[in-house]
Amino acid sequence: MNIKISTNTIYILLTINAIFIALVSSIKGDMLMPTVFAFVAYSLALWVIILADMLSNPIYNKVFWIWSMFFIPVFSIFVYPFRRERLIQIGKNKKNR
Repeated sequence: MNIKISTNTIYILLTINAIFIALVSSIKGDMLMPTVFAFVAYSLALWVIILADMLSNPIYNKVFWIWSMFFIPVFSIFVYPFRRERLIQIGKNKKNR
């Protein structure tokens, strides 16, 4: 299974995640728990999408990035999309050698 995810799609998903963070921090009362649940579900879906992208592309230092998804996911979710194109380019160059 080959999943193609564009960088713009990941940027849009990160923006939506940031909006969820703002909503969770500003909501009080009865709507807090449903909003937190939606935020957690969305963050988990974003995590799975980024992990699938890492697994399907020949990125440089793939083991580090996959381990970082488990041990420092906040770092990985926000840094990987910005480094993605360069990591894929370096990974392809290393593979061709």
